[in-house]
Amino acid sequence: MWFQDDAVNAMRGVHGFLSYFFKDKCNYSKSKVTGLLFSEDLVPSPADPIIPYYANDFHNNMARWNIDVSYFRFGKL
Repeated sequence: MWFQDDAVNAMRGVHGFLSYFFKDKCNYSKSKVTGLLFSEDLVPSPADPIIPYYANDFHNNMARWNIDVSYFRFGKL
């Protein structure tokens, strides 16, 4: 049985690893990471920046659950 806390802990772990990998190990910019993760192109172009937008609930929940999403760029709706 899974509980909500299990999902939040898993998400925290995944985003923590992605932050460590992209920021600390690869030294990628937020724009490059966002392009890699969200582009639908076979090879993402740095000339065409991608910025996903999320509702305020997303931003509030990430902060409330202490999930590090500082490694990619996103906006608010």
